[in-house]
Amino acid sequence: MKKLSPLLLGTFLLTAAGLFSRFLGFFYRIWLARVIGETSLGLFQMIFPVFGLALSLCTSGTQTAILRFTAETLAAGDQQKALRYLFAGLLSSLTLSVLTGLLLYREADFLAVQILNVPECAALFPVFALLLPPAAVHACISGYYLGRKNATVSAGSQLTEQFVRILVTLLAYQLFLSRSLAPDALLPVIGLVGGEAASFLFVTCAITATLHHMKSARFFPASFSEYRSIFKNLSAAACPLTLQRTLTGVLGSLEAVLLPLALQDWGLTRDAALGIYGIFSGMAMPCILFPSAVTNSMSAMLMPLVAEANVSRNSRRLRSITQNTAALSAAVGIVCFFLFLLFGKLIGTCILGNETAGDYLCVLAWICPFFYVNTTLGSILNGLGRSGLFFAVSILCSGLRLTCVLILVPAMGIHGHLLGMLISTILQTLLNGWAVSRAARV
Repeated sequence: MKKLSPLLLGTFLLTAAGLFSRFLGFFYRIWLARVIGETSLGLFQMIFPVFGLALSLCTSGTQTAILRFTAETLAAGDQQKALRYLFAGLLSSLTLSVLTGLLLYREADFLAVQILNVPECAALFPVFALLLPPAAVHACISGYYLGRKNATVSAGSQLTEQFVRILVTLLAYQLFLSRSLAPDALLPVIGLVGGEAASFLFVTCAITATLHHMKSARFFPASFSEYRSIFKNLSAAACPLTLQRTLTGVLGSLEAVLLPLALQDWGLTRDAALGIYGIFSGMAMPCILFPSAVTNSMSAMLMPLVAEANVSRNSRRLRSITQNTAALSAAVGIVCFFLFLLFGKLIGTCILGNETAGDYLCVLAWICPFFYVNTTLGSILNGLGRSGLFFAVSILCSGLRLTCVLILVPAMGIHGHLLGMLISTILQTLLNGWAVSRAARV
C-alpha cells in the first residue's frame, strides 16, 4: 500500500484538528458575545493584539527558525543537532517571555490608559502576562515537531487547548454567577490561561516521551563553539521574522486602538464604536478565518518540505510544491468567496444572530481568494530563507491598511476599513507571488 506523503498526511491531521477546533471556537464566540455583550467583546478584542504583539516578540521568529533548522538538520541525518536547536530556541524564547511578561505586569495601567485609551483593560494585562512563558514553550516544541513533519503533536495540542479553554470559561462563568458577578472581558481571558496551560503540559509530555525513546540523544552536552554557531544561525533566521511580526503586531495594535477612535470621528459613541469593533473582529473575522484551517495547516507542513528541497537544490520538486499548493489555496479561496458572498447574510442572521456581522461577511468575501493564497506564499518564502523580503512586503501592506483606517474610516465608517483590508491584501498577494516566482524560478 502506497504511503501518504508527509505534506498530505500532515495537512490532513492539522486541518482536521484546526477545523474541529475552529468549529468549537465558532460557537464559543457566539455564546461569548451573548454572555458578555458586544462592548466587552470589543474590549477583549482590543487587548488581544497587544498580547499577540508580545507573543510575536517572544516566539514567532524562533518557532519558524526551529522548524526550518530541524528540517534541514534531519535531512542531513543529524538528529542530535536538531535537538540542540530546540534547546537553544527554548532558552531564547523563555528568557524573552519572562521579561515581556514582567513588563506587561508592571505597566498594565500605562498600557491600558495611555496606549489603548481604555482603563478597563488594566486588570487584563497581568493575566495575559501569565500566558507568555507556557506559550513560548508550546510554540518552540510545536515548531520542532513540524520540522520533523510530525503533525500529531501540534494537532493534539491545538485540540487540547481549545477543549480546556472552553471548559475553563464555562466553569469561570458559573463561578461568576454564583458570586452574583456580571461576566465581562475577564471571562475569556481566564479561559485563555487555562487552555494555554493545558497545551503546555501536552507538548511537554510529548517531548519528554520523545527524548525517552531517543536514548542515544544527548542534546545538552556540546562544545561552546557549536552552541555559539547554533545561536548565531537561530538569530540570523529568527530576527527578521521576529522584527517583521513584532512590527506587524505594533501596526495591528495601533489599528485596534485607532479603529474605534476613527469610528467615533465618523459619528458613533464610544460604546457603539467598541460594539462595532467587537462584531467585526470577534464575529465576522473568525468566520472568514474558519476555512483558513486548510491553508494554515498546509503552510505549516509546507515549510520543512520547501527547506529540504532548497537545501538539496531540487528545483523541479520546489516548482512542483509551489505550483500545487498555490493552486489548492486559490481553489479554497474561490470556494469561500462564493460561500460568503452568497450566504454571508444568512450566516450572520441565522448562525451568528447578528445582521450587521452578515453584512461584513459579504464584503469580506472578496478578500478570501487573496488571503488564503498569501498564507501559502508567505510559508514558501520563509522556507526559502527569504524572510527579509516577506518582512518588507508585510510591513508595507500593514502600513497601507493603517493609513486607510486614519483616512477612510472617518469618512466611510467601518466600510473604509474593509476597503483598506481588500486593497492591502491584494497588493501583498501580488508582491509575494512575484517574490516566490523569482526565488523558486516557477
